[in-house]
Amino acid sequence: MIQKDDATIPLVYAEPRSSSTTSYTQVTYETYVRPHKKKLCSACCTFTFLSTFLLMFFLLPRSPEMWLKSYTPLSVTSSGATWTETFGFKNSNWYTMNWSDLKIDVYFCDQPSLWQCSWESTLPLIFEGSYVNPETETNEFTTSSRSSKNVELSYTSTASASTLAYMTATCASQGYIILWSQASVEGELKNGRSFGTTYLNGAVLVNCS
Repeated sequence: MIQKDDATIPLVYAEPRSSSTTSYTQVTYETYVRPHKKKLCSACCTFTFLSTFLLMFFLLPRSPEMWLKSYTPLSVTSSGATWTETFGFKNSNWYTMNWSDLKIDVYFCDQPSLWQCSWESTLPLIFEGSYVNPETETNEFTTSSRSSKNVELSYTSTASASTLAYMTATCASQGYIILWSQASVEGELKNGRSFGTTYLNGAVLVNCS
């Protein structure tokens, strides 16, 4: 009987056979932003937005506005006619607006209603002229930042005798006449920004005095 000796017979340890299929492990990384960095980023975005908004609000040029605010009844006879218009001018910018070269032409419309009157048709010219500032004796005036101003203009007829006779007969028969008012003005901001020419055209029904 042969006795086995552990000292002479080595022990063999077998490891599990590895699989030929490669195994992958998905690792998810999460980005973590510290609270104070979030606040700093939010503050920067807010500041940038407000700065852009304020720059646009204060520096973006706004076109000048002109409109016919009111007018007096027309005084017309066979020898002449007089009329007064009041125009409104508005400056919505943050700089002073310089207005100049205000010109007005007024035409007599022989149509019975406003919508039939058009400056494209041949209309007799009854008033024309330029504004003269009583303070400076020039065709210029100003409006301060974000303000409005009224300018009054009085006309004396330049119409022909036949046109005046027709206007007189129209006033006698219906008590009013229709006029087509056409105005233009130049506008420029104090910082040098020019808006070119602003135009105003429209028909108005004017009572006869």
